[in-house]
Amino acid sequence: MKTCPNCGSDNLLVYERTAYDVNTGHFYCHSSKTHDDDAECHCMGCDWEGKRRDLKEEQ
Repeated sequence: MKTCPNCGSDNLLVYERTAYDVNTGHFYCHSSKTHDDDAECHCMGCDWEGKRRDLKEEQ
């Protein structure tokens, strides 16, 4: 289980980024997926923000 490196909470959000063509609205690509090391994360417990790679791994 992943936990916040700041407060130890497991109440975390991870953001997926998707790109679309401005003029047509057509899907272009996923620039960041939820399992990517550089995906943005947010702790709901203490408002920490960082990358998925910064999360602690709890056994």
